[in-house]
Amino acid sequence: MRFLGTIDKKGLSWVVRATDFKNYYAVRLAVLKPSPIPSIGVIRYAVINGKARNTLITPLAMRAQANSVYRVSLDIRGDHFALAVQDQLVDYWSEPKLRQGGIRFFSDQDAGSGVTG
Repeated sequence: MRFLGTIDKKGLSWVVRATDFKNYYAVRLAVLKPSPIPSIGVIRYAVINGKARNTLITPLAMRAQANSVYRVSLDIRGDHFALAVQDQLVDYWSEPKLRQGGIRFFSDQDAGSGVTG
């Protein structure tokens, strides 16, 4: 999965391996500390049987600015996930629970983002 996205408010969020509304992996490129040069990070978690679990927050060691366009890629091979932002590997993990499913973007009510390509 590869796309370009912006964070208009709190974060840019998507799910992978979604089998239904109660089983999926969520990933968010999020503003961790708002400011003119915001601190951003990755928040990820699994939702299994409707319950969020294994939430992990990883601050990113990259400079961000309001209205930045982020190049995001998420490569999935079996139960291994590799997330890159601005062509830098920022997170790598293994998650064996969900073996297949769809991809969707979502936005929390108080967040906003945009996706292209």
